[in-house]
Amino acid sequence: REAAFESLKKARELNASFLEVEMTLAQMYEEQGDLPDAIAHYRAALEIDPSSTRAARKILDLQAGSGIRE
Repeated sequence: REAAFESLKKARELNASFLEVEMTLAQMYEEQGDLPDAIAHYRAALEIDPSSTRAARKILDLQAGSGIRE
């Protein structure tokens, strides 16, 4: 898992506009219970693709379930 995080972070550094990197990082953070970082990466995905209903839905779901309203 740590190697995957590092690889994705490196890919993000190389190409900050790669939607799937943000979505994968968000999902990985979500799976380990780090909801603030998951939401941050889903938001970054929305900045890359504002039409991403998947990212928007995940943000709303995570905020509703966690009480995070940032």
